[in-house]
Amino acid sequence: SSESPSAGPFDFGVLIQRTFINHRRQLSNESYLFTNTNFRIDPLEGDLWPGGTLDIQVLFKPSEARKYEQLAWLDVVGRE
Repeated sequence: SSESPSAGPFDFGVLIQRTFINHRRQLSNESYLFTNTNFRIDPLEGDLWPGGTLDIQVLFKPSEARKYEQLAWLDVVGRE
């Protein structure tokens, strides 16, 4: 594989590269969809074409009466 560095046993560059490769693999296998017990966003994923619209619902269902604050990110990928 092109991701398999090889060098001497004390090559710190290889150690750093291997660490980076392992972190990248872990990140690519994780799901970053919004999860929260008090808020629900629907849909969590979808396609939005240029000039289009998308309705997104946020349901707030608190577990107790208190102040709630939650941050949710929207990641948009497209082409110019």
